[in-house]
Amino acid sequence: MLTDNSFNSLDAMIDAYAAVSAYVEHVPELEQQITDAYVAASKSEPEFDSYNSLLGRGISHKENWSRQVAWASQHLLGSRAYCVGNYVLIKKGGKYQSPLIKQLELLGWESSLSSIPRDMYKEYQESGAVKRVDAIVVDQKKSTVYIVVGYQFEAASVKGKQVDDLPLFHESSGFEGKLHIAARRSLTRCVLQTHDLLKSAFPRYTVVPVILAMDEIYSGLNQVVIDVSSVAMRESHKDVRQLSSHSLISLGACAILNPCKLKDNRFPDRVRFLPDWLARDKLNLLPIDRATRCLMLLSLLWQRQRKAPDKLVTMRAITLGKEIENVYGVSYPEDLRRHDLEDCLERTGLIERPAFEGNAFALTPRGVARVLMSRRMLSGQSELETDDDLRTHVLHHIHNHAEMWAAYRRGNSSITQ
Repeated sequence: MLTDNSFNSLDAMIDAYAAVSAYVEHVPELEQQITDAYVAASKSEPEFDSYNSLLGRGISHKENWSRQVAWASQHLLGSRAYCVGNYVLIKKGGKYQSPLIKQLELLGWESSLSSIPRDMYKEYQESGAVKRVDAIVVDQKKSTVYIVVGYQFEAASVKGKQVDDLPLFHESSGFEGKLHIAARRSLTRCVLQTHDLLKSAFPRYTVVPVILAMDEIYSGLNQVVIDVSSVAMRESHKDVRQLSSHSLISLGACAILNPCKLKDNRFPDRVRFLPDWLARDKLNLLPIDRATRCLMLLSLLWQRQRKAPDKLVTMRAITLGKEIENVYGVSYPEDLRRHDLEDCLERTGLIERPAFEGNAFALTPRGVARVLMSRRMLSGQSELETDDDLRTHVLHHIHNHAEMWAAYRRGNSSITQ
């Protein structure tokens, strides 16, 4: 697997190559090192961590956990994970919106909820529920959406809290025993209230609130998807406001949707083990987390750049956001777009704002290299087979892009949007 250090080394080589290639036609030793890195990428099996280098150093543990939950839930439920780490409800311009509802509308679901009532927003905010879901998993064929929040059932014991949720099953050797877990009410309230919201918007569709309980994703041990619909019946007879959102509620009587004990060769963090459906663009196989959105942004910039090979192409942030929604069918709230562009891609040097272009972004030579690298990793069997092909296609594009940036900085090249 290519590590963050591998990408850091590649970025350094690309920067060096871009700096000298505008003035020197060939740098044989450096070209060979870059070629070797791309050959290695085409033979590497992409994994969850393969995309961490896109995110810089600013990603929080909480967001990384949501990404892990999304990858695991897509694997376990057999459908695509959207809205990874998205807010359930947001307030914008005095109105209340849900990125989750918008996402389902983009997938062709017709909403019967014209607007979100203020009382619904207020009730959610005051309920003590966590404000974000880890993912929604959408099964289009069955007209079903799973609202997923993850629970790492060993985490509490590590922190020294006394909770009665280990082991996950009474029978540690299998799944025959009764489910033995209790989760925080802030998690169950999130998925249950989100269930009510989505059911109001899409009454003809099936909405399932679930907790994905698992230990460390990479250890390949117990993972289970728990339907917590029955929790609503137990809580409806109590004054839930008197119960702390941090208190625990037993999930022992809940239905298990998909118990799974992952084997060493069935890690959910491997791209080849994700549900495989027909997709012309391999990006449409990945869960919609921050890394996937960043790859989509880079791909859109590269597609636009290919159409204007003689000019440096820029795209405004709002245009990129609309293109993500139109091309990939992904709900893209403004706060996520800003973080993806500024905190991830711009900070890692994959895109840059040309002088005097305001909030418009262009690929850097490093960004071009990363687009081509990610395509090779996702395709597995690349059409570029030989070193000569690599020099013709990969190095040629990096060289041309470096020349355009150099010409722009000298004032000899124009910008197109």
